[in-house]
Amino acid sequence: MTKKIITIWLLAGSLALSACAAPVAKPQTTPRTGQSTDTAKSSGQTVTLEEYDTLKQESDETISALKDEIASLKKGADDKTAPDNSAIAFRQRPAGMLYFPVFTLDAEMKTETAGYVAIKPQATLTTKLKDLTRGISRILFEKRDMEVVSIKTVNNKKIVTINLKGQSEWNQVFQGTTNGGVNSQALVLSYLQKDYRNGWIDGVRFLMDGQPIELEHAPLLEETQFRK
Repeated sequence: MTKKIITIWLLAGSLALSACAAPVAKPQTTPRTGQSTDTAKSSGQTVTLEEYDTLKQESDETISALKDEIASLKKGADDKTAPDNSAIAFRQRPAGMLYFPVFTLDAEMKTETAGYVAIKPQATLTTKLKDLTRGISRILFEKRDMEVVSIKTVNNKKIVTINLKGQSEWNQVFQGTTNGGVNSQALVLSYLQKDYRNGWIDGVRFLMDGQPIELEHAPLLEETQFRK
């Protein structure tokens, strides 16, 4: 009986951690261009704001049901009688998925969430960053080509280098003062993930077709950007 209670507590804790992996975003009614509308079932898939809210609600409901079951098991132990488990049903979700937010800026230049990327918590840092890169490309940039080049430690800081491939296509993204400012900040914020509390990078630098970036309207991408 005690072993079963401990197991359920661990499951409840896992669900709670998964639900809290990313900050809750302000609802957005219209998906952005290039944003996936399929519910995430595996690592690297993108999740809309509406889907994330649904997943969080279901997780909260499951945690509540687990707490009720724990109370029932404890009562059964106190009464020395076996509880009736015939009606117990657990919602099955991909185990412990983390939902990393992909950021953009609104018309007032305030940070908002454009969507989420489902990533397995047990994946390596390199895999997490590759999955996040694919998600950023889908959600913000209509699947433009971008890749993780390297993760290196410089002055005790872990720095990821991202290569934006195809200069003619990316020039459109950063064309004009507004587009350049919004999209460069969106890239930096989405990689730094300042609210993520587990092991992560300390900074991000960007290349364009393997070369240092020099863009009139995106000076933020010319230098390495850090979390702190």
